[in-house]
Amino acid sequence: MLSYIYLFFTGTIIGSFFSSSIFCKTLSYSPVSIRRSACQNCDKKLKYWMLVPIFSYLSLGGKCYYCKDDISLKYPLLELAIGSSFVLLSLNYTYDINQAFILAITSLLIACSFSDQRDMKIPDSLIYSTLTFALVYLAFNFSTSNLLGLVVGKLFFDIQRWISKGKWVGDADSFIGASIGAVLGLKLGLLTIFISYWLATLFIIPKLLTKSVSLKSKLAFIPFLTISFFLVNFFYDIIVINFNYLQ
Repeated sequence: MLSYIYLFFTGTIIGSFFSSSIFCKTLSYSPVSIRRSACQNCDKKLKYWMLVPIFSYLSLGGKCYYCKDDISLKYPLLELAIGSSFVLLSLNYTYDINQAFILAITSLLIACSFSDQRDMKIPDSLIYSTLTFALVYLAFNFSTSNLLGLVVGKLFFDIQRWISKGKWVGDADSFIGASIGAVLGLKLGLLTIFISYWLATLFIIPKLLTKSVSLKSKLAFIPFLTISFFLVNFFYDIIVINFNYLQ
């Protein structure tokens, strides 16, 4: 029980770390902010007790201590998302180096998702950090399947980008696709991409029917890849063992 509390708290701290740059007034291209955290409205520096993940937001009633301006709900949501994913994914893994990589990559993907949803743009540092962790994971767990997953995962989106001249997908999608393939291998990587497209379809159809979006509207796709990556990892035993997916 204590280990899960520790994992949740660690995840929320990482979420708070990412949110300081993702949700600033101007999108930062570094996941590390050297500037002390401050209110986005009055610019007053925040004290340490105001920076406790989730708790500070709740204790302050979602408002700045100084100017009473509303604090975006996205801050605690990002912290909660990463903290919860750490706990849920740990239910299926032993405590080893591979789990650490999975959790690190998951947290980066969640951060990329929030950034993509916010601005349809992801800092290069987040993208390359995700790819770097995936490549290191590949080096520790090298297999032909993982190498092919890396190549196919990137080519899958690169071909679409080339055909559509950048209108369907962007560079970030191909790098994230490569990262997912490098970690999960060819079959599970393709399954993850397949599920992400189904999730995106289920999300967009109601909006098309209500005409709140059109076929020409842009869609942040990284969140669907992230959710799919989480689902495949969370249900890994069911997919691989019960359904013999890798056989």
